[in-house]
Amino acid sequence: MDPLRRSPSPCSSRPSSPRTPPCEMLGYVGIEAVLDQLKIKAMKMGFEFNIMVVGQSGLGKSTMVNTLFKSKIWNCTPLDLGQGPVPQTLQLHSVTHVIEEKGVKLKLTVTDTPGFGDQINNDKCLRPLDIEFLQRLCRTVNVVPVIARADSLTIEERENFRQRIQHNLKTHCIDVYPQKCFDEDINDRILNSKIRDRIPFAVVGADQEHLVNGSGEHGAL
Repeated sequence: MDPLRRSPSPCSSRPSSPRTPPCEMLGYVGIEAVLDQLKIKAMKMGFEFNIMVVGQSGLGKSTMVNTLFKSKIWNCTPLDLGQGPVPQTLQLHSVTHVIEEKGVKLKLTVTDTPGFGDQINNDKCLRPLDIEFLQRLCRTVNVVPVIARADSLTIEERENFRQRIQHNLKTHCIDVYPQKCFDEDINDRILNSKIRDRIPFAVVGADQEHLVNGSGEHGAL
């Protein structure tokens, strides 16, 4: 036997399966109605969505959640406003609401982490606490970093801060949403690439309604 001769790979030795020929339909079957049936079933059952907000007190986490869902999902506490004593231990706090829009029900559960890292400064970059937390978290859930109170930064400050965070995420192998596994085709890759370039997202929220030209508008004064 020639020692330099390579044996065929298992894949190449398998017989190629014949291509399934298309079947000519002689009449209407109703296959396209399956999607409508699934939609009706999903609307009856509703959906569930879980979100956990993590960050220092007073950054506007509750305001951001209320802005996203245009509802009073989360009520501010003295700790949310940066007031009151800082808890010595981290305790998760969850609230669940059912919101409905155009007949579609959503069971929304929001989990807060009051006091997380309140005594550590992270004005310049991610803290070691943040890095370890995100490294563990990104293995099980979708992580979406945001810049809180982005309206308090100039455009230049915001972009510099975004670049530092992106560098931290890449250096410490923190895989945030959307992950590469969502790049199923060229259109997905283009869209997801644009999203990744904007991470962390600059977020500005307001859950107070003001009368502007006779109509109610949400905003901060």
